[in-house]
Amino acid sequence: MQAGKRSLVGTRVTPLQLWANGLIVILTLALLATESRGSDIIGLGGELPVLEFDVPAAITCRDVTPADYRPVNAGDRLLEVRVPVSVVVLKGDVHRVREVIVEIDGAEAGLRVHDFAPDTHLASEQAKDFEVKRTEEHREGIDASLGGAFPIAGATAHVTPSVTAGKSTLTTSTVTETRLAPKQAVLVSGAVNRRQGVYFKLRQSSQTTLEGEHELSVTFVAPADWAGGDLQVECVGRGEKKWLFVKQRKVWNSTRTPIELRLARHTVAKPPRAPDCECCCNEEPAGETPDAQQAP
Repeated sequence: MQAGKRSLVGTRVTPLQLWANGLIVILTLALLATESRGSDIIGLGGELPVLEFDVPAAITCRDVTPADYRPVNAGDRLLEVRVPVSVVVLKGDVHRVREVIVEIDGAEAGLRVHDFAPDTHLASEQAKDFEVKRTEEHREGIDASLGGAFPIAGATAHVTPSVTAGKSTLTTSTVTETRLAPKQAVLVSGAVNRRQGVYFKLRQSSQTTLEGEHELSVTFVAPADWAGGDLQVECVGRGEKKWLFVKQRKVWNSTRTPIELRLARHTVAKPPRAPDCECCCNEEPAGETPDAQQAP
């Protein structure tokens, strides 16, 4: 019993050993961080993306109110806004950026969402639908055997003849199915903030890229006397980050920028006039000509 107690006491870890083990773990992680493969495994390397967004300081909207809209919605008009949003990965692995979310809010400008584009879009990596063929076999059979028993001295012998009569039928059928190619969402859009704003979620795929300029269109409902205001544009880039073999959701960058919204003025440009053009503007005003006044 005493020996058992001594063995248990001997396995107790001292604080010095704990400190030494922790130091070894820290040094190991630091060593892995200096190597590209190790940094990718534990998530300590320089592969993390640095994301940047850019939007203009001011944009111009135009009145797109149709003729049949004003009688039904008196006091309102429709304004179309096209917002260019640029996305660039300055350094790091671009594939770690899984999605980019852009939210355009017109609440501060007193605007409501009427329509937006682009809509939710699904895409597939397969060019067309595919066929699936399945072969099924059905086997049916009837077997018969003859048997009997006859007595012998002191016992009864059971005999099963080797003669078997049977019939077997094999049916083969082939079923062909046409299935739609699986699709995934590469762009998701919808209204937010009680239809005072719109969000666009751009997702990474093999057929599209998140980098570059994306033009987003929103048609707002504005008062008839609306003259201008500010839009709030929020951009968020998200992805995954590895830490000790575990993938975690990570926000690479998030910005919120006001954009001045101006109303385009409708002006009608006069067509240029050719120098040798003889039109009504060069004619004398209606009345008697000087020759007619001198005539008796």
